[in-house]
Amino acid sequence: MKIEYEPSGLAAILGQLLEQRMNEEKIKIAKSLKGSLTIEAKDLNAASTIYFEEDKIMLKNEKGGKAVISTDFQTLNELASGKIGTFRTLRLMISGKLKIKGLRLVKRFQKLLT
Repeated sequence: MKIEYEPSGLAAILGQLLEQRMNEEKIKIAKSLKGSLTIEAKDLNAASTIYFEEDKIMLKNEKGGKAVISTDFQTLNELASGKIGTFRTLRLMISGKLKIKGLRLVKRFQKLLT
């Protein structure tokens, strides 16, 4: 699985994280993902869109994904590390601190990170 990302910004952070976590099981998950996901760290005024293609994941510092995760950087970090479970995720969504569009893709993407 090829992972391409811009050399700076949120795209670089997420790209390096994906490279570190990739193994055979996660490659299978990645190959099954189709579409695009924007991850937005509102407190940093930063966003990256992840494009899932057949044998490649591409990350760009831009908005425009069909699925979206929008929150602060700390919450993104906790989501990526698996520290936030289903109940807390729902609480964050209800409070408006975490916004998710395209929940199915988001949940499958989270499996790549944890």
